[in-house]
Amino acid sequence: MLETFRTGAWLNRQRLQIYPLILLTAFIIAGVGLAVTAHRGIDAYGRPLGSDFSEIWVAGRAVDQGDPARPYDVAAYQRDQINVFGVKDGFYIWPYPPFFLAIAAVLALWPYGVAFAIWQSTTLGLYLATIFAVLRPVRLPATPVLVTTLAFPPAFINFMHGQNGFLTAGLLGGGLVLLPKKPLAAGLCFALLAYKPHLGLLVVPALVAGGQWRTLVSGALALTAMALASLAAFGTAPW
Repeated sequence: MLETFRTGAWLNRQRLQIYPLILLTAFIIAGVGLAVTAHRGIDAYGRPLGSDFSEIWVAGRAVDQGDPARPYDVAAYQRDQINVFGVKDGFYIWPYPPFFLAIAAVLALWPYGVAFAIWQSTTLGLYLATIFAVLRPVRLPATPVLVTTLAFPPAFINFMHGQNGFLTAGLLGGGLVLLPKKPLAAGLCFALLAYKPHLGLLVVPALVAGGQWRTLVSGALALTAMALASLAAFGTAPW
């Protein structure tokens, strides 16, 4: 038996299909349990359902109310969270550049539950589309790929918290998929990834090393346009 584990022979095709299905089933049960035990949008641990998404929605409300600089005022932003969710612990800060406020503002036009569903479905769709695009040359059956992708534990964590990992994975992976044949579109994906600046900056040295100058120029122009658009829409205060 020890030799079987040492060589990896135990991980056969059948187990590769069954284990992700078991994980996915457990994740679904856990997710339903968390939702069922929630009270007025607050889960059993005292957090808003979709806790990470709550920071996006609250920031979007501030923009829709005409105060786009408010999310960068930590004390005011915390008061907004208390007013919306009634939770006095576990505050979130707004860590995103001003151009991401546009997405937050659009999402905040809907009630929280609807906005959360829109955010999850659209970013999850982008994530899945990227995974299938990466694996297209291998031509694997769709169902096992879908189950395995959804059963990936970080995907479950992302889905439960409404985090931005699906969006990040979609933009980064999508940019890499587009890079060989559509370098300008890849540059746009990498520019959009700058909503998490530290990840956007990681892409630049790789593009320079690969001589991907068209992608670099495309990304720089797109990022400049995003910054100028945010200045036009929200003014200088958020910056």
